[in-house]
Amino acid sequence: MAARSTDLSQIRARLEAIESELVALDDDALPPGEWKERLHAWIDRQADEFGDHAAFGLSAASVLYNGHQMDVPAFRLPVRAGIGADLAQVDLSGFAAWLLREVLHDRIERVVEATDYPYGLPLAERGPRRQALRAERRKLWVEEEQQCRKIEDDGREAMRRADAQPEIVLAWDDELQKMARAK
Repeated sequence: MAARSTDLSQIRARLEAIESELVALDDDALPPGEWKERLHAWIDRQADEFGDHAAFGLSAASVLYNGHQMDVPAFRLPVRAGIGADLAQVDLSGFAAWLLREVLHDRIERVVEATDYPYGLPLAERGPRRQALRAERRKLWVEEEQQCRKIEDDGREAMRRADAQPEIVLAWDDELQKMARAK
């Protein structure tokens, strides 16, 4: 009898580990190579977009003003005055990227290489890993319910987790067996 509750605690421990790994897939930092690649691409995009304005002698910049995107003369910005009025937001990242593209690329390389941080899987591998974890979690949910039913068959009470899946807990025994055999 003790073996069954141990099996149940092992199943639940694995379920906790899976839940933690699923959260980590969304929260983990990118590996250094992918981090650098994305930052370099962002710098290049910013510089290229601003380059269109630079072709006109820096005569206009695209800014967000009062909730609307608009072109205004560079380095001149109309601002509404008044209580509670929103001030215009000027994004100079394009100008900085256009002006200092190579400096920023070099700085990104140095900063990323010098940063020691824990990182997770590359983005391309996270989706398949997430699917595999979800499939394993579903299999464990079924195993958990089977163990709970065995404990109840022995005349003992089995406590189900608050987040137990209703479609599994309420399934008929034959349905549960089908779920257990499914991949």
